[in-house]
Amino acid sequence: MPTIIQGTEPLADSALSEFSKELREQNIVINGYWDWFQTTTIPLTITEGVKKTLSALSIEIPTISLFGCQCGAKTKDSEGNIIPLTLIPELIPLVKGRRVNITFDSDISPKAKQAVTKGIRRLAIAISKAGGQPHIVVWDAELGKGLDDLIVNQGADYAKTVINSAVSFAQWENKNLTSISHLVDQNVNQRYLDIEIPENAQLIGIKSAKKTGKTQLLAKIAGLAEEGVPILVPLHRQQLAKELGRRLGIEYRTELTKAGRQLGYSLCVDSLHPHANPPFKPNNWSGAILMLDEADQVIWHALNSPTCKFNRVPMLETFKELVQNVIEGGGKIFLSDADLSPLAIEYMEKLIGHPVKRWIVENHYNPNLQKRILYHFESPEMLLKQIFEAIERGEKIIIHTAAQRAKSQWSTINLEKLIKKLFKHLNLNILRIDGESSTEPSHPADGVMGNLNAVLRLYDIVITSPVLETGVSIDVKHFDGVYCFAGGVQTVEAVCQTIERVRDDVPRYLYVKKTSSTRIGNGATDHRGLLKSQKKVFTTNLNLLAQSDTLAALDGEHPEHLSTWVKKCCLVNLGYRHYREFILSKLAEEGYDIINYTPEDVEKDKSAKEEIKGLVKDNQEENYNQENQSISAQKNPSDAELNELKDKKKKSKEDRHRLRKGDLCRRYATEDISPEMVKKDDEGWFGKLTLHYYLTTGKPFLKERDKKKVEQLTKNSPGKGFTPDVNKALLSAQIMAIERINFKQFFDPSKVFTHENLREWFELICQSINRQQIKDHPIMLGFALRKGKSAML
Repeated sequence: MPTIIQGTEPLADSALSEFSKELREQNIVINGYWDWFQTTTIPLTITEGVKKTLSALSIEIPTISLFGCQCGAKTKDSEGNIIPLTLIPELIPLVKGRRVNITFDSDISPKAKQAVTKGIRRLAIAISKAGGQPHIVVWDAELGKGLDDLIVNQGADYAKTVINSAVSFAQWENKNLTSISHLVDQNVNQRYLDIEIPENAQLIGIKSAKKTGKTQLLAKIAGLAEEGVPILVPLHRQQLAKELGRRLGIEYRTELTKAGRQLGYSLCVDSLHPHANPPFKPNNWSGAILMLDEADQVIWHALNSPTCKFNRVPMLETFKELVQNVIEGGGKIFLSDADLSPLAIEYMEKLIGHPVKRWIVENHYNPNLQKRILYHFESPEMLLKQIFEAIERGEKIIIHTAAQRAKSQWSTINLEKLIKKLFKHLNLNILRIDGESSTEPSHPADGVMGNLNAVLRLYDIVITSPVLETGVSIDVKHFDGVYCFAGGVQTVEAVCQTIERVRDDVPRYLYVKKTSSTRIGNGATDHRGLLKSQKKVFTTNLNLLAQSDTLAALDGEHPEHLSTWVKKCCLVNLGYRHYREFILSKLAEEGYDIINYTPEDVEKDKSAKEEIKGLVKDNQEENYNQENQSISAQKNPSDAELNELKDKKKKSKEDRHRLRKGDLCRRYATEDISPEMVKKDDEGWFGKLTLHYYLTTGKPFLKERDKKKVEQLTKNSPGKGFTPDVNKALLSAQIMAIERINFKQFFDPSKVFTHENLREWFELICQSINRQQIKDHPIMLGFALRKGKSAML
């Protein structure tokens, strides 16, 4: 039971003066303080202990107390039966529809911290389920353990400021999962990193903001290569590996000279396996120095990138062997990242397999503090309007966007063509840098990564995709502004990294989507549930294929890979759910002064927005239709020609279109590929047709299809598969789930569906499927089943 202390009319009056003048002016008759409280939207504060509640009430903060941090929510009913996590009944009417500040103790001891963290999470989830908006109040433990101590030690005004600055539960959860404060051995505050690394340390973590000299520090360490200690630097992109290798004074893997072989080299992590050309041999690196710059992104790429799926198992096994050889030979592993997470550190420790001397440094210096302004726009059209105005003023600008192809309205190619069309009279020099242009012969962007700063200064406008997301430093003082469209494709960290590529302190202009529709796995933010679902789907698939004895999950021998993938997925999903909130919050933490764009003339701005929306739409349709027509008109290449096109490292636009035509001809078993068919394929038509086929006519061939997919995935790792890759590739479990919920009834054109019979169907399947199966279904079905949702989807 919570302690709810009865308030008085003066207390209600003071609470109103604190939170709402409008409410205070209403003539409210108070029969009981908490009865009256439920008629308002004033935030509620929850503490543990009556003394803390009385202290908060004494400074006019409506507060109730729990007997302990675990007492606000329950998982058992009055008869002891297990039930879903639920808020205790006494709190439900007090939290519904209002902000609730959870104000538990700020403890120092790890054990107490762990208990409080668990209690906060339970209570916050239960408050959310009950319709409240949980916020978490945090403060430095040195200022006082409990809320009452904080009030006594720092005063009422300070305590109120702390409470009013409470962060949302999502932000708290994210911060709690990404902070390395509990692992740090040395805290520094240095403009440029200048640290002494202990000689006996073998696993070294460096967390330091962008522009604080992390790469320069690594370059000094890389100098040890000249003393006979080889350096290996794996990255997540080939171009970045080449660029970082150049800055560290080492060569790239495929461009090695005789001297380079002795010094070590950089490489893309995709090549870290025995089937690469030439094969990678981990035994050659005993006692070496292994550097993971942008460590979290390198690890995430290795675990999740589709470019690695056919060699993921041998790559992860080789990586583990490499890590162990480096350590056992007395070498060192460096993890460097502005966003270095405990997850990356924990993963490397699990790969090593036994305790080693770990040393973590966190640099708290913020180079952007009070130096940079970021203007935030509510719509991409208003950001584009700002871009147009900057161009008219003659400013030099760089534009970041997440897409490159013509099918996306805000892609690099569409923005380039629109700006060229509208500002033809200005004779602008525009450089487009993306995955296609940077590998297209004779394109100005070809080879630009190796000479970025010299090339960029030659252009008025640079439009770039995420090829310039990380690992590069634009140091040239050339641009007047940095513009970024964040439409929900990149992760939260990636967006924040992107707008930092230009080092100069010029204004930033950002549109960021409120929430992203992108999800990984079943979209879960609870790693335990996601792990359980992934294993369940994997086992279901293999049982349906009768291959449970011939294919084993990689996580059986090496559980660290799947457990890390699952935890990272949940962090990424959490960021996607709260996309705008997390990005703006992170940028504010990094020192940006964020200003929300407000138009001087609302009606004029609204008119301009609609006009730009039409321009963008027409431009995209024109360019996309031209691309689809060009693909459709290409001659279908022979198998030999198609393989030759696939193997070409540099492709012209015609090469790419011929390659696409060849793939489509083989995918749909016809040479009659119309522009409309190209568009349908972009919309995921093939996947939908495939699913429909194996659900109906092709059902007898489903098992054989999935067996071939397993063979493809495990060609270089016989008998082993990485669970997420297998689950993505196979359809057996998904088909079974669709049949189980009787979805095929919707294929019958003679049937009539009403709200009533759909409601009966929906309730029937929700009753027959337990809670865990409902959580598994997003992975199997491709959409979620939620009890309480309308049957009319």
